[in-house]
Amino acid sequence: MATILTTATAATAHRRQALAKKIKNGIVVITATAEAVRSRDTFYAPYRHNSYLYYLSGCIEPHTALILTADNGELTNEYFLCRAPDAHAARWEGKRLHAKTAKRQLAIADTADIERLPPFLAEHAARYETLFYIPGSDTALDNTIIGGMQQRRANNRRGARFPHTLVDVSTLLDEMRLIKDEYEITQMRHAAALSAAGAMAAMQAAAAGARYEHEIEAAIIHRYRSGGGEHAFAPIVAAGKNACVLHYRHNNARIKAEQGVLVDTGCEFAGYAGDITRCFPQNGVWQGGFREVYAVVLAAQKSALRAAVAGVSLEKLETIATKKLVAGLRALKLCRGSADTILRKQSYRRFYMHSLGHWLGMDVHDVGSVREANGNSRCLRPGMVLTIEPGLYIPDEDDIPPALRGIGIRIEDDVLITRQGQEVLTASAPKLPQEIRAWMRGN
Repeated sequence: MATILTTATAATAHRRQALAKKIKNGIVVITATAEAVRSRDTFYAPYRHNSYLYYLSGCIEPHTALILTADNGELTNEYFLCRAPDAHAARWEGKRLHAKTAKRQLAIADTADIERLPPFLAEHAARYETLFYIPGSDTALDNTIIGGMQQRRANNRRGARFPHTLVDVSTLLDEMRLIKDEYEITQMRHAAALSAAGAMAAMQAAAAGARYEHEIEAAIIHRYRSGGGEHAFAPIVAAGKNACVLHYRHNNARIKAEQGVLVDTGCEFAGYAGDITRCFPQNGVWQGGFREVYAVVLAAQKSALRAAVAGVSLEKLETIATKKLVAGLRALKLCRGSADTILRKQSYRRFYMHSLGHWLGMDVHDVGSVREANGNSRCLRPGMVLTIEPGLYIPDEDDIPPALRGIGIRIEDDVLITRQGQEVLTASAPKLPQEIRAWMRGN
C-alpha cells in the first residue's frame, strides 16, 4: 500500500498558484492511475506515483486526481479526489488517504470521491473553453474527456457544455520543474548523498570479495533502504565487457579478479532522484588499459564540470567534453586523423554514443527541453540540476588493441547550478583512482 510523502504544503500551494498564472483561464485535471497487477492478485510494489500530481499536491497514492480552475490568472478552485475509506482494505493493506485526511495532509480544502471523477469533471469544466491535462498518461481519463467532448457535440443544441480546446499541461509544468525550489533542493541533496553512499557501498562490496554482480547490487540497495530511500531505477552493475552495454540489466555475471566494474545507480528519496556512476577495478589496483581509458573519461568530466555554470549552454558543455574525449581517443590510437576530422565525421561515436547528461529531479531522466523557445541550445540557470556523465565504451573487436578491448568507463555526478557557480551533489563519492583505492582498502 502506498503511503504519503508529505512535502512542504506551502511549496505545493505555491506551485498551484504559479500554474494558474500560466494557464490564465481554464480547468486542469491531473490523475494518478490505479495500481497495476503484477501477477494474479498481487500488484507491482512499491507503487510509483505520478510525478506531476506529486509536484502539485504532495500525494503519492494511486487512483487520485487533482482538479484546478483558474480565472484571469488567479487560482479560483482546487479539488482533490481520492478513494473512499475502506475498513476491509485498511485491515489488509493499511489506511489509505481519504477526504478528511487529504484536507489535513495536503492542505487542499475541497475533496471528492475519485469514483465521481467523470461527472465531477463535467460539472466543473462546463464554464471553461480550455481543458489542460496530460494526454496518454491515463487511458480512463482520456476516455472521460473524449466522452465529454462527444456529448457536447451531440447535445450542442440543448446547451450541453464542455471545453472545446485541449492543451497538454505538461509543456507548462515541465518548464516549471526545470527550476528547483528550496524544498526540492534539500531533498535532492539528500537523494544525491544516498546515491553517493550506494556507490561507495558498491566499492566496499567488491573489495570484500563479492563474486557476482548481484552481490554488489544487494549492497547498494541495502544502503538505500537503510537510509530511508529506495532505488530510483534498477542498479546497473557491469563487470568487464558488460560495461560496454549502456543499460546493462542482468547483474548476474561472475566478477573476475582485477576486472573493471561499472556501477550506475541512483537513490530516490522523498520523491526525488539521484544518479551516479563510478568505475573501479575489482581489487582497487589501477593498471593497463583500464587505467588509460579511465584517465581520458575523468579528464573530460572534469573539464565539463568546471564549465557548468549559469549562462553556459548544454551544447557548449557537450563540445568541451567531446573534444577531451577525442584527444584521448587519438592518444589511444582508437581514432585516426586530425581532431577536426574526427569531430566533423563523428567517428568518435563508435566509442561515445550518448549525450553528456540529462536533467534530474522527480524523475531520473527529468522533464524539460534541452532547447530554448527560439530553438537554441538551453543555457543553464540557477536552480537547474543535471548530470554530467561522459563515457567511453571500447568494443571487444579485432581492430581494437588487445589491452583496450571490452573496457567501458562512465563517470557521472549530479550538479546543481547556483548563482555563485555550482554544487556537485554527489561529490562525497571518490572518483580519483587514488581516492577509490584508499576507500576500497579502508584507508
